[in-house]
Amino acid sequence: MPHCPVCGTELIKKNRRVLIGAGALAIAVTFGLLFFSIIWLSACGLFIGCIGVYLLMWGTTGKGYWCRTCKRVPPDMH
Repeated sequence: MPHCPVCGTELIKKNRRVLIGAGALAIAVTFGLLFFSIIWLSACGLFIGCIGVYLLMWGTTGKGYWCRTCKRVPPDMH
């Protein structure tokens, strides 16, 4: 198991398929919610979309690794 280059803690590996699937689903929900004219519903859709993009990038670029100590994706895992 790789270690975090910042703090040296062992990294946790999340399932990449789940991360990518959840991110894609959140982005799809965003496009569905943006068609409503209610402002707070559209704002919720944008928030869900941002989370979806983060999960998608974590699953693809970050390779699913997470540091519990730093609470982030390690910088050299990108």
